[in-house]
Amino acid sequence: MLNYKRYGSFLNDSFFDVDEHTGIIRQISKLDREGVCVGATYYNSCAISLEIFLTTENHQKLTLRQFLKVTIELLDVNDHSPIFRVSSIPYRVAISELAPVGSGVSLPLAEDKDVGKYGIQQYQLENFSTDHEKLFELDAQKTLNNDAIVGLVLRVISTLDREKEDCYSLIIKVVDGGNPSLSAELLVEITILDFNDNSPKFE
Repeated sequence: MLNYKRYGSFLNDSFFDVDEHTGIIRQISKLDREGVCVGATYYNSCAISLEIFLTTENHQKLTLRQFLKVTIELLDVNDHSPIFRVSSIPYRVAISELAPVGSGVSLPLAEDKDVGKYGIQQYQLENFSTDHEKLFELDAQKTLNNDAIVGLVLRVISTLDREKEDCYSLIIKVVDGGNPSLSAELLVEITILDFNDNSPKFE
């Protein structure tokens, strides 16, 4: 009769167990690929290795021993939602009413423990009025190979006038690549800073 005994690190022991009589490997605790293989991407392999010690007796009653190495590959799933880590909500920014068209202010990036295919894919403006649409747009800046968003800028696309409107509220939505996708939202409050651009008049 074969007997199976597991060897290996404490980390691996905490995830899997081996039936000493059948050799069946069972998962005994929750697995998080991003926690087990820190820094791994969707495209990189992530695996756990187990060493199993087999013993048996032959017809001469001699004990035979053998080591087996079993590699278990962990497949990625979209199990983490994006999150904005900001100290307060709404997130407040200030822009001068004389800010030239094309200028902008940096916004915080969201974080997602999932990476690659299931990581952050898109930022968009949500629930904004027609006036907002004429004044601002999001500029998601990507790496040279276009595989990750490394900066987020709210750009001015039209002339601002504090005397017409001194504050705007926008919602930034971030979406990951899952199907269905997971998302998060951030409320941004924009204060338009005044500038002495109107001369006094006698009425």
